[in-house]
Amino acid sequence: MTLPYSIYLTLKYLKPKRSIVTVINLFSVVAVSIGVAVLIVIISVMAGFDDMWRDKILKFQPHIVVMTGEPIPAPDKLAEEIRGLPGVVGAVPYIETEVVLAHDRYKRPAMIRATDLWRDKIIQQVSNHVERGRFLLDPEECLIGYDLARTLGVQVGDEVVAFTIHSIASDGEIRLPDELTVAGIFNVGMYEIDKQYVVTTLETGRDLLGYDDEADGISVSTEDIWQADKYMQQVKKTVGPLYWVRSWRQMHQHTFDSLEMEKNMMFFVLLFITAIASLFIMVTLIILVIQKMRDIGLQQAVGVSSGQIMRTFLLYGATIGTAGVSLGLGLGLLIVSYRNPILVFMRRTTNFELFPKEVYGFNELPATVDPGDLTSICLSAFVLCLVASIIPAYYASRLHPVKALRHD
Repeated sequence: MTLPYSIYLTLKYLKPKRSIVTVINLFSVVAVSIGVAVLIVIISVMAGFDDMWRDKILKFQPHIVVMTGEPIPAPDKLAEEIRGLPGVVGAVPYIETEVVLAHDRYKRPAMIRATDLWRDKIIQQVSNHVERGRFLLDPEECLIGYDLARTLGVQVGDEVVAFTIHSIASDGEIRLPDELTVAGIFNVGMYEIDKQYVVTTLETGRDLLGYDDEADGISVSTEDIWQADKYMQQVKKTVGPLYWVRSWRQMHQHTFDSLEMEKNMMFFVLLFITAIASLFIMVTLIILVIQKMRDIGLQQAVGVSSGQIMRTFLLYGATIGTAGVSLGLGLGLLIVSYRNPILVFMRRTTNFELFPKEVYGFNELPATVDPGDLTSICLSAFVLCLVASIIPAYYASRLHPVKALRHD
């Protein structure tokens, strides 16, 4: 089978020779591949942060909350009404309050979440993350996050003292702080939760705050978390205008919007790396056009059209771009697959923590490889390489045969 002339000439020019063009070709492929690999790694990590934030938040936060800003009297009746709505699989009263926990000489701020462990489908997910002790609690017992337990120096069976605003003053009287026994230690893998939260029973929470049968809000679980906004409208109609109703999306919208904006900004900023790398292709083609100017003039003299000349150099640039994008795709996916072992190796060799969990909130570096993101990255890089080839290719196609043949 006879190859089209443009393809034949492109393959001939790409044949390795000991010249500056060959060296620049290698630099071009390497530069494009590095740009694509960096883009894939960064965008995958950003997408991983987004997905893991959703996963971790929804493991510990209600899909919908119902509040008033004041303690809700007789919340069980309201929760029962909400449980009867279509799409709602659970609704339980809860109490959430800031405290100061003390053990021996250590004191740390914390957030106590008191609920019905038997019926709260959100908190029940924590049972899969209890590393020591047990999940089910007796009165005056609690579950404590791993990082909070470590900073306080507590183990299962130890007692912690909980100071609340009601421990300081209540109706003009000074009350003693409450003591809670640590029945279990959980580790959900999200630093903000593991260093801050304490889980206890609803009765214990009421004792801490001096409530009778009140609760701070109603925690609502739905059958489909992605339809929480739709179910929220039903809850609003049921509870009436006196209650404040929010879905998990609304409560954490700022976090997810920030992550999405950072991901998009990183994409466009890092795309400039590939744009700079594509300049190597332009330089390669300019040098090649100068070296092959007499050949171009001879080809035009024997009847090769300007379109064929232009297609030759466009194919040359596209071939280099394809090689660089393909290599970068493989390198990027390889780095993403072994990102955490690479980080462990860097930490051991340099004694430097690149992604400390105290800052980023996770025990390991997350990543999500989205086929849509990969397509956008590879296609954008290829288009940039092709655009960089247009000017030299157009210049070569517009050369005058006589001037080209006289070129030395």
